[in-house]
Amino acid sequence: MVSISTAINRNSFIKMLIVMTLSGFIAGCGSLPERDNILREARETYAQAKANPNTANIEARYDAKKNLESAENAKDVEEMKHFAYLAHRQAQRTIAVAERKALEAERERLVKQKEQLLRQAREQGFIRENGYYP
Repeated sequence: MVSISTAINRNSFIKMLIVMTLSGFIAGCGSLPERDNILREARETYAQAKANPNTANIEARYDAKKNLESAENAKDVEEMKHFAYLAHRQAQRTIAVAERKALEAERERLVKQKEQLLRQAREQGFIRENGYYP
């Protein structure tokens, strides 16, 4: 016959085992949202870089793609975080380089437009060669 104290100890042990198992499961899943967020951010930033037509020939975009693929195929969470971070930063760099190139092209266009307007103003007599008004 099983004594009451042994049954209580067995029930307490089973309850404690269940609680520890559940808490371990919850703690293990606690890093999943962080993992998903890091990878999601890397994917979104890379998608932005890829969608920008000015990024087609930028080497960092290629590097971002390779690191994103490495993050998606990583064997553990730390490796995934590392490659996802690299992909995210390289995609950001790609976007920044493309924006800089677009701004430089816009600046060149505006300089040429200014020179053309000054030339037309001189030809029409609005401005003399020395820059003074008639």
